[in-house]
Amino acid sequence: MKDPTATPEALDNTGAIFSRYTPELLERVVVNLVKPRGSLGPDDWIPRAIDLLSDPVRLTRRLQILHKADPPARSMLALVGHMRRDRFAVSDLLQAHLALGHRDGLAPLLALLESGLILPDLIGTPGQPARLDDFTTWLTLSPSQRLILHCPAMVHQRAIPHDLGLPTPTTSAMVLGPPLAAMEHHALLVAKAAENGTAPPAAPEMVPLQSLDVKGGAQLADGMEFPTRLGALWQSATEGPFRRTQAGEFYKRDADRLTGSPLLATPISENQALPPDLPLLLAAIARECGLLREAGTDWEQGDFPLCWDEGMHAALANLFESWMSVNRWSPREGWLAPENASANPYPSACLLALLLLGRLPEGAWAHPADLEEWLRLNHPHWKSNQRPSAQAPWLETWMAGVAWPLRLVEAGRLGLDNKEGAAVRLSGWGRWVLGLGDRPAEDISLPQSLFVQPNLEIIAYRQALTPGMLARLSRLGIWKTLGAACQMTITPETVYRALESGETLQDLRGFLEGRSGRALPGAVWDQMKGWAGKRERLAVHAGATLLEFDDPADMEEAQARGVVLERVSERFAIVRERDLDYRHFRLTGTRDYALAREACVRVSGDGTRLEVDQARSDLLLETELPHLGNRLETECTPELKVLAISPESIRAAIDRGLSVENARRWFIERTGAEPPPSIRLFLDGLDQAPVFQEALLLRLDDEGLLDGLYQWAPTAKLLGERVGPTAAMVLPENMPKLKPLLARVGAL
Repeated sequence: MKDPTATPEALDNTGAIFSRYTPELLERVVVNLVKPRGSLGPDDWIPRAIDLLSDPVRLTRRLQILHKADPPARSMLALVGHMRRDRFAVSDLLQAHLALGHRDGLAPLLALLESGLILPDLIGTPGQPARLDDFTTWLTLSPSQRLILHCPAMVHQRAIPHDLGLPTPTTSAMVLGPPLAAMEHHALLVAKAAENGTAPPAAPEMVPLQSLDVKGGAQLADGMEFPTRLGALWQSATEGPFRRTQAGEFYKRDADRLTGSPLLATPISENQALPPDLPLLLAAIARECGLLREAGTDWEQGDFPLCWDEGMHAALANLFESWMSVNRWSPREGWLAPENASANPYPSACLLALLLLGRLPEGAWAHPADLEEWLRLNHPHWKSNQRPSAQAPWLETWMAGVAWPLRLVEAGRLGLDNKEGAAVRLSGWGRWVLGLGDRPAEDISLPQSLFVQPNLEIIAYRQALTPGMLARLSRLGIWKTLGAACQMTITPETVYRALESGETLQDLRGFLEGRSGRALPGAVWDQMKGWAGKRERLAVHAGATLLEFDDPADMEEAQARGVVLERVSERFAIVRERDLDYRHFRLTGTRDYALAREACVRVSGDGTRLEVDQARSDLLLETELPHLGNRLETECTPELKVLAISPESIRAAIDRGLSVENARRWFIERTGAEPPPSIRLFLDGLDQAPVFQEALLLRLDDEGLLDGLYQWAPTAKLLGERVGPTAAMVLPENMPKLKPLLARVGAL
């Protein structure tokens, strides 16, 4: 009976790898795996192997046989089960296996390869041989080549539970001793020394566990720290791919995009931990889980994993598996150079640290420093590297900055704040993800988690978010802040993005209203409907050349000469890359559109005329000008373009979405100055309706005399607004009272 979890894609990969074996090697592996009672024909080899790898009953029987015949190989296979991955590095597996006290890592690995339970990844890893005839030869490829193994999903799922021989502290003896294999080897050495009459070897060191006083109980993360940051990182990929060199290093500008982002580079919000080069780690995790995908050497925008829609546990398990696949980062040094990443010891060491926590008595706490000391004594990387720089602490950083946000561990403060460190213990979810316990129940989902504001901003309360909700929100808006209350903004581009991902406008409305518990504000719904309507009229070109003609007649002439054009307007046309015939064109100049916009517009006349210097203008300007005014054809020349701005043209631009701030910014960038007063009048209008009033103008020769009239109470109450140094307004009905007073002072 086949297991439904054995997906066709995974089995297809396994079959494709088997097909790369030479006939002699394939026959030997299939016989070891299937153990047929009779002979098999070549056409039956791969189907019979795939059939066994998808049958849980027969596979379990094979694992039982392996345990009796080769315990080290069975222990190595159990490590694969705890890794939860179909693909993993040879170095990760060997280092973890040797840390369990086994003296030889190559022999059990070859045994697993020969048994067909593990395969070299000849399909998904570049630089692999087209035909494989010997596993030993494959394992001795160039040291710079990172060797990857493939384990069918059914195999690593059935490989656990299995006792790895890790030490088991008890309440009466809270110590971490050496692994069982190391103890057995030491016993053999002692017996051999006794036979030879020599001094016995020193006993392996023990690591006593500190007695810890945890303050305030256990703290479990909400699990949304990494998903929210990955959502923001996915959005930043819309600006363009993250470019990398042939050696796999980010170009400086792209590295700065990651490390300079306040959404990615800030400390973990709940405990203020900050792992080194956290944004680069997030980018590597995003690449492994599919949020970013490879395009040559670059990483471009991918899509959210489908498992995020299944709930918090599935999403965090996916992120843990993705982290285990990252070999370019360490919790001590941060982002690693390619030459230092081929045998990165930290993935295997962190896995062992979690497995050690799983051996503690229920409810017991451990200090990361004690676990790290055990790793220094047993992990091959630290046993063979005694330099002081290699002994610097790192596990507490990883526990606080990676394991705790992923809910692998619970944390307990050892003081009143985080300065005195924290104790850790494996969480219920951590036990499940490592295959040490049952899957815990999902967190209770709070229905009202959003607040949609009329200004197109959304407040999302992180405590009530799920990874699936976060994926939908990340497509719909732009994250501005991340924290207990995450803030985002809806824009036309993000609405288009959500619709292109398969959402409908009604789906989005139902989602926002269902999660906010109230009707969508009318202004927000009207904007979204308007943007969605515009999207229906958009044509998307993956790549093309945009041409501008000085006159519509020039476009007609170009078409008459055989240039294949797609008209965009009277003077603009698109030429597809495949239709670009350079016999019809000559290059007169180039422009770097990554630079700031150039000031090439002059304001003349009464402030409503724009004169464009054609020699300094660019194509972006040509798309901006029609929104502001009308071209004055009679005054345009090949060197100068003239536009007239009117109140009507400004109102039309505002109706199309132009804001006062955007218009002001455009004038500063394109003219080098603020908008002239006449344009500000068109943009801002009058705050209130003007008041028209009849009045007389009183004018005197001396400014001081008018000051006296405003100061003398009888005349001051009869005067209106002062309109100059020697002039004031007087209402007609006040003149009969004002004239006698002026006569009294001799002014008449």
